[in-house]
Amino acid sequence: MIAAARLSGAIHQVAFNRRFMPLVVELKNQLRLKNQLAARPVQAVEIVMARHRRLDPDFTTTAVHAVDLARFLLDSDYRQIRFRYNTREVSGQLVTSYLLDGEMACGAAVRLGIYPATGMNVERATVYCADQAFSLACSNGLDAPGWLRRYQENRLAEEINGAQLAESEESYILNGFYAEDEAFFDAVQAGWQPRHDFSSARQSVEIMQALRERQDQYK
Repeated sequence: MIAAARLSGAIHQVAFNRRFMPLVVELKNQLRLKNQLAARPVQAVEIVMARHRRLDPDFTTTAVHAVDLARFLLDSDYRQIRFRYNTREVSGQLVTSYLLDGEMACGAAVRLGIYPATGMNVERATVYCADQAFSLACSNGLDAPGWLRRYQENRLAEEINGAQLAESEESYILNGFYAEDEAFFDAVQAGWQPRHDFSSARQSVEIMQALRERQDQYK
């Protein structure tokens, strides 16, 4: 697909809506500013994706969004990951949870917990730095409209409400779908290629395939 797009010159964009969520964009901007000003970059990132009674035969096509979120926030690919799988019977169906432990190319440690069938629907990320920490709750289920908290010296320094940041309580705006579509349509009208192209998503899809094949590790 990457080669075909380059050959044809077709304007295209991948549909990773987390890249367009207002709270995610704000967190990335704060991390980018911190890395520019501080000598010590991000130490670790943890992401939890929990769903309520998602009994899909293949949950990897949703799990890939958590995989891509870490890459997007840190502007870094994965250097290596170890996979663990936990399969349990839920309502007569086998459901697999995924635990990913690894390291990003930038040096940060990463841990992802992906749980399709739990008692709540949330999607959260925590980013640890030497002197600060950031806690993000996306606008999913119980956490709607979401929030971003910044901690400094073991105290809450700032809290941003998702609806206030986006100036809307509409889920399609809070979850990035409006901005995602707007970016693509603007690019088509202007005749230029968006930066969120097939190449930007390649490693995320490779890791999704590794999960689907129940591989032990990715390097």
